[in-house]
Amino acid sequence: MTPKQTAVPDFQINFVGPSGEITGSLGLASSASKGARELDHTAWDATKSIRRFLWYLARSDGEGLDISIKALLRLGCLDQALRQCLKGHRPNLRKLSNLLLLWNNYGFCSIPRAMKDELFLFTDAVRHFAPPYTGRGLTLYRGQESGEPYGIAWTSRCEMAAGQFSAGRTVPVVLTVCATPEMIVVHVPDHISTPKTNPESDIDYEDEYLLDPRQIVCKAKVVVAPSQKE
Repeated sequence: MTPKQTAVPDFQINFVGPSGEITGSLGLASSASKGARELDHTAWDATKSIRRFLWYLARSDGEGLDISIKALLRLGCLDQALRQCLKGHRPNLRKLSNLLLLWNNYGFCSIPRAMKDELFLFTDAVRHFAPPYTGRGLTLYRGQESGEPYGIAWTSRCEMAAGQFSAGRTVPVVLTVCATPEMIVVHVPDHISTPKTNPESDIDYEDEYLLDPRQIVCKAKVVVAPSQKE
């Protein structure tokens, strides 16, 4: 086991005797340096990263969540963290919004790349804390790489799927699915406020729905292939 290193104090108080001699001292670390050390995830192992993720998720600590998910992605243990977060009362709108904000920041590449064929664990966590979806079934669209597994983020706007959702893809396609209410986990704009969820931001508005990927299999079809987008 690596021995614990003694931190160098930022401030030191010396206790002086009647004759001017130093009789003792007390080292104090500033609150700023404490925070910096505490949120340095490079030394965290999987157990600590998961524990921190659960702690920050429950307390809506945005900075802490951002650091902890970077640690989980680095260590490849986001799946374990999502399984362990399915506790506590439900629905829980605070935890729900925290998960959706993480998806807003890391959902385009980082989370799907880390979860691979277990991306359903993320929608399971979202469904666990979300109120039941009570809307109607919808025709939804998604832009993604041709041949890759179905993703969880879909939109009611075909032009958004063909545009921003397809950006950066080598061989992009636009898919459509007739999503039943049971397939829809959550309508994202109902729970978080960002430029992507604001209908007045016409260019950026995604009108995003998260779907359970296990229920999409064999139900989606291609509506715009690469040759059709020229």
